[in-house]
Amino acid sequence: MSYRLRVHPGIAPQWERLAAGGPMLTTPGWLRAMAGRLGGRTLTFVVEQGGAACLALHATVQPVPRPGEVFDLHHVLVSEAPALPLTDASRAARAELSRRAAPEPSRWTPNLLVMLPGYECLPVGPAATSPAALAVAVDGILDWAADAGIATVAFLYTRPEATALTGALSAAGFVAMPLSLTWELPVPSGGFDAYLASLPRKRAAEAGRELARLTANGVRLRHLPADAIPPVVPALARLRGQLVSKYRGGCDEVAERGRLESLLHDVADGRAQVVLADAGDAVVGFALFAPFGDEWQCLALGYDYTDRRSRFAYFGTAFYAAVPIASAQGARRIGYGQGAARAKQDRGCVGTPLTAWLHSTDPELMATARAAASATALIPGQRTS
Repeated sequence: MSYRLRVHPGIAPQWERLAAGGPMLTTPGWLRAMAGRLGGRTLTFVVEQGGAACLALHATVQPVPRPGEVFDLHHVLVSEAPALPLTDASRAARAELSRRAAPEPSRWTPNLLVMLPGYECLPVGPAATSPAALAVAVDGILDWAADAGIATVAFLYTRPEATALTGALSAAGFVAMPLSLTWELPVPSGGFDAYLASLPRKRAAEAGRELARLTANGVRLRHLPADAIPPVVPALARLRGQLVSKYRGGCDEVAERGRLESLLHDVADGRAQVVLADAGDAVVGFALFAPFGDEWQCLALGYDYTDRRSRFAYFGTAFYAAVPIASAQGARRIGYGQGAARAKQDRGCVGTPLTAWLHSTDPELMATARAAASATALIPGQRTS
């Protein structure tokens, strides 16, 4: 029985059924919490067989450049992209390419970005690993983009195990580029002592020194179970706003508080775990986690960069205090997503490589993408001693 592709504005009504049992980034709660994060116009590409939906992909139309964002094609595919875990040689080569030959940022838009707002491309549905269904999806997406006058289509951040999807992309003429690493920390059953023992000796000693510095600064790390979180949400939102402003150059505090509340209610679903860094009466940092299956997922962080006592609070809240709590609750892994590669690697995380795939009817963009792919290499994702 043949497949056919349909395009739905927004999130297709079939998404919840197709995503059932999938990763947290595909859940309806996550999509509600992250609504608007990628900007543009949201679409769902749904593949049907015999009139029944069997596969779906989330996408957005990006009308204008978004400088500095890790979903902006010029930024992640051509620029030095300081947030990406590239080798020094790769960053230098990309800088030279950008100076010498790369088309301007405006040339890369409008584009169609096939990616979830969790910065991964994950098909959902029973046909999510079907080469035939995915080939129909990829070819149909290219046809839709051409009809819409969109020259460039990108599938960002595919995992190595997505072989059926990447096979379809390769067959359709997409250029592949190693782009990032997503990080997970294996959680030992023996709690904090076992965690320290898993680190190289120098890193374990450094962890001890960082915890001692927090103590010397009067910072206390403490765990808040779900029922103790509501009173501190305003403080968490303010800290989250500081982090967003630091890395994105500005922050809509009302929107960030709404997103934080949605993460607590729609994603964590009443089971959120928060690690606070207190200094006297002030909260100087936090890390928010949600249990999902046999792992924890780090959902949000925030720190008071105006208070010197917040130094090292990231390591304390996100790793040192979180690991024993997760271990006691039986979690096997903590997922941290992308970014802060060296810090995560040094604290025991293992990186999974993520790949970008680009197709454009603009020959200059394709030539630039091929050159950038040849110049791009990631730091090793496996922790070494």
